[in-house]
Order: sequence, then structure tokens, then C-alpha cells
Amino acid sequence: AGLCGAASEPGSCGAGVMEMYFHFGMHDYVLFRSLVPCTAPRYLASMLGIVLAAVAGGWLKAYRARLEQSWAKSAHKHSGATNAVE
Repeated sequence: AGLCGAASEPGSCGAGVMEMYFHFGMHDYVLFRSLVPCTAPRYLASMLGIVLAAVAGGWLKAYRARLEQSWAKSAHKHSGATNAVE
């Protein structure tokens, strides 16, 4: 279904074939063929969704790096303790 009706529906804004350049129009795909925002509020909502997804991806990347640092410190402490016993 998508944000707008199918291209065959009357009054729909179905998108055409994607060209290899940056798209800034109201009748272009946004990530998926079924996601074609035809109005300004829908276009703004799709842009906001993409920005939020990017922020969430950055947050997850930073969280993973922090966890890996924590695990590395923990492993280093445990490896040092086992070497002292031997």
C-alpha cells in the first residue's frame, strides 16, 4: 500500500523508474518502492524517520563500542589474575 496509492489508482502519485542521481521530489521513492510520500507532511515524516533511524544506528554503534571496551577490560583483569596464580 505505502503512503500513496498504487500508480494505477486514480489521483495517486505513483513514482516512475529510479534514476541514478539525488532525488528531492515529492514523487520519488523513499528507501522502498512502496514508500512514495505525495504530500509535504508525509515527505517530512519520511525524512524525520530516516534521521531517527540514522541517530539510532549511531547510538547502537557507540553502545557496542562501549560494551566491547568493557569486555576487553574485564578480560584483561581476568587474564592478569590467572597469570598471577600460575
